[in-house]
Amino acid sequence: MAPSGQPARQFRSAAIAHGYIPLQHNLYLLWEGVGAATVIAPGIAATAAHNANLIDLHRVIGRSRRYDLMFFSTTQRGVPPLGEPRLGERVIAYGQGLSRTDLREATGVVRYTQADVLPRCPSCPVQQAFVYAAQGGKGFSGGPVVAATSGRIVGITFGFRNGLDDRHPKARLMYAYAMKRVFRELKRVLARAAKRQRTRDHATLSLALPQDKMLDLGSEHAPVRRKP
Repeated sequence: MAPSGQPARQFRSAAIAHGYIPLQHNLYLLWEGVGAATVIAPGIAATAAHNANLIDLHRVIGRSRRYDLMFFSTTQRGVPPLGEPRLGERVIAYGQGLSRTDLREATGVVRYTQADVLPRCPSCPVQQAFVYAAQGGKGFSGGPVVAATSGRIVGITFGFRNGLDDRHPKARLMYAYAMKRVFRELKRVLARAAKRQRTRDHATLSLALPQDKMLDLGSEHAPVRRKP
């Protein structure tokens, strides 16, 4: 299968390059999964949730329940400049081709800053995304969308479709989450992770205590063990 986009000689800036993470995994003997991710906070990267099979499970921080987003830990601390998409703005999307060294890019224009996308589950709300016209595709999922002029990352790509827009019937439309949305979901994911950790800590503490003893959290002195 031919890779999507065009070969990219270099990134828009060194900051984008340092935050970019290629994803690849040998899923079958004759087929490999490819995608991309980008650092959005020190030690935290974002990608599309359907790239979960390309990430080491131990590095996963959590997935959004409402959006096609997943967050994982990384040793990379530098965060590229971030921004928001603007209507009519020229953008550059980055993704992967047939290998980790095959960097691809797709240049395009933001067509819609607000677009409804089908919910991910029966009880989930309609997803909110922005749309840019570009010849990206497979391998661009989870990759950054960069404003060509400012060099800021304005979104994370998660999907595309062909010829379904009456106003632009010949364009390939790429779908991405704006960075405000990405950070809202990251906040939810971190809150759930913190809650799970508190539950685990409480369970561990309960198991460590003798079954017939109660822990006095209000006392600053440890109970004195009486001699027999």
